[in-house]
Amino acid sequence: MNLNENLIAIIGDIVDSKKIPIDKRNLYQNKLKEVLSQINKRYEEEICSNFIITLGDEFQGVIKNSIDLFSIIEKIEMAMEPIQLRFGIGVGPLLTQINREASIGADGPSYHRARKSIMILKNDKENIQNIYIETGNRLFNDELNAHLYWVCRTFNTWSKLQRKVVKYKIDNVDITQKEIASDLSIDQSLVSRTLKASLYLNYTSSKKAICTLIEKIRGNKCWIR
Repeated sequence: MNLNENLIAIIGDIVDSKKIPIDKRNLYQNKLKEVLSQINKRYEEEICSNFIITLGDEFQGVIKNSIDLFSIIEKIEMAMEPIQLRFGIGVGPLLTQINREASIGADGPSYHRARKSIMILKNDKENIQNIYIETGNRLFNDELNAHLYWVCRTFNTWSKLQRKVVKYKIDNVDITQKEIASDLSIDQSLVSRTLKASLYLNYTSSKKAICTLIEKIRGNKCWIR
């Protein structure tokens, strides 16, 4: 892989992990390790460097493009509920050879920007936006993070039922509302109302806009999954 290629580094961590009792913290760390292992297998073709736990409750990985960016983040978030996570994203090249098995030791603008993003989130007192992105271009950053603010705020307003239905839709992109209703044993009309109330179409459109802009920065076209 070309070291000058713009890749996407992701650094995530557990919010307020020190406030979690030690016994539960160990439980969540083991759960996180299991979830990241599943992500590495499911998105093997899109991942450059596997997602691994690095510093206690922090984890990181590198992906080739933004096609599966939100699928990866959403699956980690929903699998770890009720624990809150935040994600710093950096777009840019790496200056070191990529190790597929582990991202420890990797260095370059993409990682520096992901680290800057996670620090911005840690210092954010408003605590609404839990995903932040740095690209090296202030205008792109402003536009991307305006979209991300809306995406994060929408995600955080979902009820338990909305999360359940949307999660099922995210996991099965091409599934129909009738099939969702059958699989979840609820009325199709309830599925329809739930997706509408969750602003699912707007949510998806915002993610596509983010993806398209990231790929513009990377110099490619993108189709979000």
